[in-house]
Amino acid sequence: TVRCPSHMIIEADDVAARNAALTLKNYEFAFVKRSDRQWTYAILAYRSFENVFKGKPHKPKDMQDCMTFVVNCHGALKTIEEKRWGQYIRLVSDCVQGAKRNLIDDVLAADDDSIASDLFE
Repeated sequence: TVRCPSHMIIEADDVAARNAALTLKNYEFAFVKRSDRQWTYAILAYRSFENVFKGKPHKPKDMQDCMTFVVNCHGALKTIEEKRWGQYIRLVSDCVQGAKRNLIDDVLAADDDSIASDLFE
């Protein structure tokens, strides 16, 4: 979760936040709003085009660009469709990116799963 507001880049509006989210590449970090309304530090696993389902019974609405994030050390995923990027994705400030990048280097060097859980605290 976000511990300090300065860790997250807060854009002026959802359109600006969506445009910022467009710049994310695979394996980059961002804050993602979870269903409990908390912002979680997550890594972008991949982007894809997927059928978006709506209503009952679940019928495909249309194909949309989606981002899928790993949101915890257990590998839980959250997929966010493009129309919601401005509401559910925030970029990480540079000061946090640098600190986490050092931690990732430590994880890769140690090959230790216990260190990996620190990425999602």
